[in-house]
Amino acid sequence: MTDQSLTFTEARQIDPITTLMGPLPARERDLRLKLHHAGNLASCMAYETESPLARDLCWMVCELTTTWKFAPAHVDTLERIAKLAKRLTICANDALLFEAGV
Repeated sequence: MTDQSLTFTEARQIDPITTLMGPLPARERDLRLKLHHAGNLASCMAYETESPLARDLCWMVCELTTTWKFAPAHVDTLERIAKLAKRLTICANDALLFEAGV
């Protein structure tokens, strides 16, 4: 048996994208990580909000990012998906404010 333990610094460098997809060009990896984090944020927002409309929009972001973060795609497509996820998240925030009467 070999010692496969990682140092703290090495462990911090592991991410789900690299773990499952292997090494990628930096821009592609960054965009896929951006989608991963956007999905996590939207999931948290969906759980926390009391607004049904905002929650629905958050679940749309979760579905979108889950579909694309590991899918074969060109960098320009990933950029467009990341922008769409951002716009949907902004819409969810606006829906929350709208339903709160702000």
